[in-house]
Amino acid sequence: PASLAWRNHPKLEAQNGPILGQLAEDLIRSLPEKPSIVITEDPALSMILQAGLRRNPASPRHALIQTRSAILPEYRQQLPDRYGAEFPELVNFARAETNVAGVFLDLLSTKAREGRAYYLNPPVFDPRTTFLLESLRTRPQGLIHAIEPYDKGQISPPPLSKAQADRVLNEWKGRTDLVRRITNSASVKALTVEIAANIYSRAANANGVELQRAGRLPDAGYLFQVARELVPANAAAEVNAAVNAALQANKPISADVQKPLSGLPPLALIEHFGPVDEPGFLSSLALVLAQADTPLARASAVASSRALIVFALSLSLATVPAKFWSRFCTMRFVENTLLRKSSSPPPPLGPADAQPGNT
Repeated sequence: PASLAWRNHPKLEAQNGPILGQLAEDLIRSLPEKPSIVITEDPALSMILQAGLRRNPASPRHALIQTRSAILPEYRQQLPDRYGAEFPELVNFARAETNVAGVFLDLLSTKAREGRAYYLNPPVFDPRTTFLLESLRTRPQGLIHAIEPYDKGQISPPPLSKAQADRVLNEWKGRTDLVRRITNSASVKALTVEIAANIYSRAANANGVELQRAGRLPDAGYLFQVARELVPANAAAEVNAAVNAALQANKPISADVQKPLSGLPPLALIEHFGPVDEPGFLSSLALVLAQADTPLARASAVASSRALIVFALSLSLATVPAKFWSRFCTMRFVENTLLRKSSSPPPPLGPADAQPGNT
């Protein structure tokens, strides 16, 4: 979606018809009434939300920040002019010459505690930006994700509560007509339809993984189906649907389920299609994250523990106490933290050597 948007920005503005208008409304409804910090790696989503907010001058003045551009001084220096009235703290971020990442992480953490920090796209595993989620967690809220602080002593994000899972499912049930409109328009090959289909498919897949983590297997299977209806080539949703079918049937997960992922770079795959909830993929992802130039200890621990959970579920070991999974995740987190401390210092983030969290 990002590359399509950048190449066709003028067309996107001119063709912002009913489908993208509905998408913009979905994004706006997902945000609170108070001005909030909204981060993203997806320029398409950012432009669609900005277009929707411009059409409604009474909308809250949310600060939309492209995380990959935020390492550039020229980009940061524009932020106070755009959003400084609502977020005067952006002045410090714009002026930072050292520890740029740490300054931004502190700002995002503060707004997360206030309930005013959001992730526009499903979180991606980009070592340049994923360090933000080493200290913070996300939770689905409408079509986007709320950013929240971890509870004390908590290593992995908790599964959705019944009320949260019900809300996610009901929101997608309410999009049934929209999904049908998008799929019926797919043959038109319009830019707006292709962008909307990719964004909704990725979101449905990501929400399906959240429901699967919460034990809502039939509901997760429904969302994986929605994701594939919107984008039949969504390899992540295809694999997740196969894993879901095995779990529902209490059958071992076949090694063949990973075939649709063959030849696809794992981090790019997640960014384009959304997360993959398959043990082999998760184990490989954990290793990639642990061995990154800037090792991501928590993200690696969460991926490796989830791999073990899914594998155990496929062998009908669902009765293993939850405390075991928590202790395993904590153990992996400690191991990865030790690995990070023993590794070489992280590379510079932009013009300054930015060490997240050390302000």
